[in-house]
Amino acid sequence: MKILVYSMNFWPEPTSTGKYSGEMAVWLTQQGHDVRAIAAPPYYPEWRIADGYSAWRYRREVHQGVDVRRCPAWIPSRPNGLKRILYAALRTNLRLGGIQSVFMEAGCCDCCGTSNCLRTRRL
Repeated sequence: MKILVYSMNFWPEPTSTGKYSGEMAVWLTQQGHDVRAIAAPPYYPEWRIADGYSAWRYRREVHQGVDVRRCPAWIPSRPNGLKRILYAALRTNLRLGGIQSVFMEAGCCDCCGTSNCLRTRRL
C-alpha cells in the first residue's frame, strides 16, 4: 500500500507528534508498505531548526526506508503569544495546521480486504 504522512512534525523530533509520526512511518515501512512523508524541518521542542537543516530550503532524505521530503517553514525562535498566533495562522494557510497528520492509501487495504478502511484519517 502507498501511504503519505503529511505532518508539520516528524522524525527526529524526540517528543509528541514528531516522535509518533516517525515511528509509525518506520513501522509501516517494515510491514512492507511504501511510505513517504512531507514535513517541516525538525524544530521541536527547542523551537529552533535542528543542526544540518534549513528553514528556507527543500530537502529530501531517507529514514529507515521512509522517503522524507522537508519543506521550508517559518519557525519563531522565541515564541510568545503573538508569534504563536501568527505561527498557527501561517500553518493553517499553508494547510499544515488544523490537521496534525493525514494518512492516505491508494488501492485496497490488506488488513480487512476493503477499499474504505484507511482511505483518509484526520488526527
